[in-house]
Amino acid sequence: MSDQFDKDMNFGVKDQKTQILLDRVYNKLFPIKEIKRFATTNPQPNSPEGILDRELGIDILIETMDGIPITIQEKVRRESHLNFRDFTLEYMSNIQTKIKGEFFHLHADFYSYAWINYNQSEILRHYIFNIPSFKYLFLQGFFDGKYTVEINDTHSQASFIAVPFNEFPKELFIYKQNS
Repeated sequence: MSDQFDKDMNFGVKDQKTQILLDRVYNKLFPIKEIKRFATTNPQPNSPEGILDRELGIDILIETMDGIPITIQEKVRRESHLNFRDFTLEYMSNIQTKIKGEFFHLHADFYSYAWINYNQSEILRHYIFNIPSFKYLFLQGFFDGKYTVEINDTHSQASFIAVPFNEFPKELFIYKQNS
């Protein structure tokens, strides 16, 4: 991976300032007892944390006060990407070797997708939506003709689907902050 990819990861879900901002939102949505993050710890691939993070697409495990587990995948984008109003998800990790991307192993309950300002003091836009419902609608063809497939040759040979958030049915969202 490139140095820029590492910088982007460290700006986003691995950064403590960003985590504090996101946790404030989660605390508004759920009666939280504990939040465990897996993307921040660089877990060993075969450890339970590594399997959750890398194999199942789960960055966070929230334990509610009632003991109900809630899992979340997080993506944070920089302020410079605020003009992109779409949900971007890796489809193939490598288009040459046909290695499946995050799209095929995303098992979290919710996806938290946020844009953060440059000094990481404010969330500029934020969507949290139901992943199983998104997958169901995708399989049913709801998004047909509404998304694009892009190839990222900056960091890798991955392909991505990009679905504009304004194409999502409002029922998919559990949280929406637009700017």
